[in-house]
Amino acid sequence: MLLCCFLLYCMFVAKIPPRAALPSTATEVNEFRSDYAGITMDYFWLVKAKITEDEFREYVATPELVPYEGVQSIGKRPQYDWSGHGDCSGDWWDPTESMSNTYYDSTMTGSGCALSKYENGYVYYKESVGY
Repeated sequence: MLLCCFLLYCMFVAKIPPRAALPSTATEVNEFRSDYAGITMDYFWLVKAKITEDEFREYVATPELVPYEGVQSIGKRPQYDWSGHGDCSGDWWDPTESMSNTYYDSTMTGSGCALSKYENGYVYYKESVGY
């Protein structure tokens, strides 16, 4: 029980949620989160918002987010791409599949991944665990 509480704390309290990390000037904010119930705690999280390029540089200015430099930087893990969107409906989630200007969370391992990129005036954030 204590371990479960610790894991929940690490996932939801210790890390600033991607939407909360957006600058207060962000507009056209869209968010989707799908929790897949069960003991595995799998989830899928998407955020898109209109911000400036300078604001994006601040958004990714954390020790965990590092520039994606190809498969060699993270190993061959299929979830590190922009193609999936979980059960998200609607047409607001529209990043290209290009990995250009993409940052990834270097602390996520196993089946987890978090990506962020700036494209066409928007920040895109995709995080998934076990998906």
